[in-house]
Amino acid sequence: MNKALNVTKARPNPGPGYIVREQLGRGRWKEVYRVVKRGEWRDLALARFREMPSADDLLNELQIWFGLREELENVARFYTAFRGSDGDIYLVEELLHRPLEALAPLQVSDQFVRIARDLSQGVASLHRLGRVHRDLKLDNCGIDFIGRAKVFDLGSVTSEGKQVQGTTLTRAPELFKTDRVTKESDVWALGATLYALRTGEYPFVYAGEVRTRPGADDEERRKRFDEAIRDRVQKPDAEASLMKRVEQSFPDTARRILVRMLDFDSSKRPTADEARDAWDELSRRSLEPTKAAPTSKDAMAAGDLAAYLRAFLRGTTAMSSVQFNRVPATIEELKKRGVLHAQQLEDLKRLQEEAGRLRERLEDERRKAQDQKNGVRQQVRVG
Repeated sequence: MNKALNVTKARPNPGPGYIVREQLGRGRWKEVYRVVKRGEWRDLALARFREMPSADDLLNELQIWFGLREELENVARFYTAFRGSDGDIYLVEELLHRPLEALAPLQVSDQFVRIARDLSQGVASLHRLGRVHRDLKLDNCGIDFIGRAKVFDLGSVTSEGKQVQGTTLTRAPELFKTDRVTKESDVWALGATLYALRTGEYPFVYAGEVRTRPGADDEERRKRFDEAIRDRVQKPDAEASLMKRVEQSFPDTARRILVRMLDFDSSKRPTADEARDAWDELSRRSLEPTKAAPTSKDAMAAGDLAAYLRAFLRGTTAMSSVQFNRVPATIEELKKRGVLHAQQLEDLKRLQEEAGRLRERLEDERRKAQDQKNGVRQQVRVG
């Protein structure tokens, strides 16, 4: 075990092109930050990999994946991977609006089915490229600004047959006996993730343990935690016990899909494509059809900008002055490319104006609060 994992590293320094805003999370192998690229309006997710067995091998793997990538359905966009000014390995990907862990336990059936369909599509997209995610869990799935569920944390993506990596929360039963990941083990992990989305706990991890699970640097406690999960998975009645809980927690059709995804016999699990088709059929039979996602990069940029401005107006995301000042230029660029029809252009400009008014109001409130605070301090000094 690399003891350097227990050392808290200095603030990341990816290079002059990025402004680091805040840390979003920290795991065993990496830290994730909210960043903005200089000259752009959108926030991005920047993953800095902590001490790894071979940084060169990691960067090579990420760059191979970057070369294979395309605009995959329901997979967070992967922008680049590089070695930063501090010598660490960095990955930049789309920052999703909301992680799925914030929604669990989710009892709204139509929303659950849509998310299940979207995530199955995301995993199927990776599998069609001959890649496996190998670290699927609620923390690594989320909702984008227009409501699509996506798989993210692409730093764990690799070719099939590579070594097990990531959490034991969703580790397929066979991976406690072998250390080689497969597409089938990804499908089990996705099923375990959907189970957790519905119930608030993973198949062999209780709700209280999910909330209090050991942190990245608590090596001894994490080892005991992993061993407890392994022991539960390997009990003779483990599968029967899990299936009983699935039956108690899911309605009929969803239950049948999930039972197949969580089969302990990997050969009996559906492929990710088959799981996607099953969830899609369920959604078409019982739910309203959803609007198709825009296909061109320019159309996605326009949709993303509108969704981001709406999220700022709702108070669910922040926007710095640097980002806001980039919005007019972005709208103008999209206008010049001819991808905005008149109504879209009008909507974007209206959102920009509303966001501008909100920023002014928030700034006024901030100044008043600061003036009040300064006045209290002055009174204290005088007293």
